[in-house]
Amino acid sequence: MEMKRLNQVNAVRDIAQSSRGTTNAHTKHQYGITLDEYKKCMKSSSICESCGSSINLCYDHDHNTMEFRGVLCSKCNTGIGLLGDNINGVRNALDYLEKD
Repeated sequence: MEMKRLNQVNAVRDIAQSSRGTTNAHTKHQYGITLDEYKKCMKSSSICESCGSSINLCYDHDHNTMEFRGVLCSKCNTGIGLLGDNINGVRNALDYLEKD
């Protein structure tokens, strides 16, 4: 499946999961942590740490290390993922937007 499509599917699944309530099995499988650890991390911010939105908040983590990075809204989380989930992808997009 194309990476962009896969990320979109994952974002929709995460939004659906959060509306149903996250389970311990889900957090163990998805993030390698307990439900209590997940809840503690999600309480670290009541808004997206990128844009300030309080809608559809997500647990953002490094996909290589599984380390928690912060709380993002689904749009920012998806956007960062589509840019490669790294600084270079974000910088390239910023450079593109800043060109004359």
